Amino acid sequence: MDDKLLAWQTQLESERTSLLQLQSSGNFTDEQAGRLLNIESMLEQIAINQFLS
Repeated sequence: MDDKLLAWQTQLESERTSLLQLQSSGNFTDEQAGRLLNIESMLEQIAINQFLS
């Protein structure tokens, strides 16, 4: 995998972890929920592309 893609994936996973922790704390906005959905979608697409490569 390309180093830039790997770095981006790592960054997305880190942000997802932070958002999941925030979600469990009860201080979670609609904007953050939307960002979490976008991150999960991007990570899923990365995984699909890795599988197909």
